[in-house]
Amino acid sequence: MLLRALAGHQLDTAASGMEALARVNSKNYQSVLLDIFLPDSDDLELLRKIKKLQPHCQIIVMTGRSSISMAVNAIKSGAYDFIEKLFNPVEIK
Repeated sequence: MLLRALAGHQLDTAASGMEALARVNSKNYQSVLLDIFLPDSDDLELLRKIKKLQPHCQIIVMTGRSSISMAVNAIKSGAYDFIEKLFNPVEIK
C-alpha cells in the first residue's frame, strides 16, 4: 500500500542509519520516511542528525514500537509527523 502511494516519486532507500545518513550527506531531500528502529540506530538521534543537515526536510517517523512519549519526543526533535506501523511486513506471506 505504501509503495502504491509513493508510485511516480523518485525514491531512495537505506537499510541502516549509517546508510541513511550517508545519503542525506550527499543529496538534498524534501522528505524522509524514517523507521527509528534500524539495525544500527534505535532512538531519535538519526532524526536529529538529518534535521541538522537538512532543516527543510520533512521527516515522517514510522515505527512498529511506539508510545505517546516517543511520539512527543519525535515531534519535539523535528519530525513532521509520527505514524505507528500496523503490521510487520516480514510477517506477511
